[in-house]
Amino acid sequence: MKKVKIVLYISIILASIYAGYAYSQQQARVTYQREMDKAVEQTAAEYEVQIQEKELSLEETIVNLKEEVVARIIREESGSGHKEGELLYAHDPQKAKRGTCARIGGKRDINCDSWGILMFKLPTIIFYYKTLYGQEISEKEALLIAIDDEKAKELASDIIFEVEGGVWNWSVAYNDPEYYAHIIPFVRSLEEKLSK
Repeated sequence: MKKVKIVLYISIILASIYAGYAYSQQQARVTYQREMDKAVEQTAAEYEVQIQEKELSLEETIVNLKEEVVARIIREESGSGHKEGELLYAHDPQKAKRGTCARIGGKRDINCDSWGILMFKLPTIIFYYKTLYGQEISEKEALLIAIDDEKAKELASDIIFEVEGGVWNWSVAYNDPEYYAHIIPFVRSLEEKLSK
């Protein structure tokens, strides 16, 4: 009976600790969301001034902001030192694939390399073409999209602005997460304004 009471007391103590922890985590999420909302409003106010100064339409502003976000990822992924027509690729295996990527001869896993100015992995392109456009494409078609600057930019823009969390497909986005956390919701809010 004494052991049952001890187990019961320990269970109550642990439940209380967990409840306190869960509550603090919830409060942290609420605080973070408030900070994000405030930052988006501040970003919106700054861009509203720029829009008025440049006398841009809402549609032009959305296009410019989307292009700015994609250009920023391109600068960080591939730099600005490449020439037109140059094939950009990088041996970029995921940690779990490093052993198979080092294989000499035979077909290598398609997750071993990143391609084009946005350093797309081919499975990423295949997945998002199916998700966004309902199209099944081959590895070859994915490669051709990755190395076509305009098609790659268009796909990246759709991934970033149409898929929740899509920007995090690019590890360089983690270099300045606040920027992306502010600008993407702001652009989406402008798109909502435009659709009304």
